[in-house]
Amino acid sequence: MRLIVYAAGLILVAAAVFGFWLQSVGVDGARFTQKLGVASQLWPLAFPAFGAAIAGLIAYKNREPIKRCWRSKEVNKPDMRSALAILFGPLLAVLLQSYVGFEHFELTTKARMMTGLAVLDFLFFFVMGNYASTLRFGSPGGFRTPWTLKDKHVWKKTHRYLGRGLFAISALAMLLLLFVPPKTAIFAHLGVLIAFKMTAFAYSYSLWRSLQQRHLMG
Repeated sequence: MRLIVYAAGLILVAAAVFGFWLQSVGVDGARFTQKLGVASQLWPLAFPAFGAAIAGLIAYKNREPIKRCWRSKEVNKPDMRSALAILFGPLLAVLLQSYVGFEHFELTTKARMMTGLAVLDFLFFFVMGNYASTLRFGSPGGFRTPWTLKDKHVWKKTHRYLGRGLFAISALAMLLLLFVPPKTAIFAHLGVLIAFKMTAFAYSYSLWRSLQQRHLMG
């Protein structure tokens, strides 16, 4: 776990150093960050700070698995997967910082960058779907509804449903990327994910209600 935290920190530092190097060779990345109110001379820190904020939010959401990983010398795969998610923010910072340089030196285009962001987005939810069913009952990183938190059976079945859905939706989004612009694919993916989470919410309630009816009949 400590290696993951150190790796996240090193990636963020590398992104900042790379940004200041780009600035030293004449790359002006201020136009990417001026809307955020960042001083022009500090633009190399904008994307690393953004990546750190994402890592912090993910770490807070998965704080219980991360605490267990930090304290334990044994590797628990579900907890380790939750811990690895904190690398998403730093890697995104590197990708965004690299784009500034690539565009300046005409090594890439906005369309290619959007494609890279789309793939990163799809892969993140693809991986999340792959391990959703392994989350422990009541885990802060899980799908917490009033009904999943009341019964382990409801929790398990809902997360299995959620995991398969995230996996399938993200895989289909990858295919969609072959036929539509990346921006369209990203918004379509996020829209379908929001709608799917609503079905998962309803599914958890239906499972809990069926369980209650069985108890009454029994």
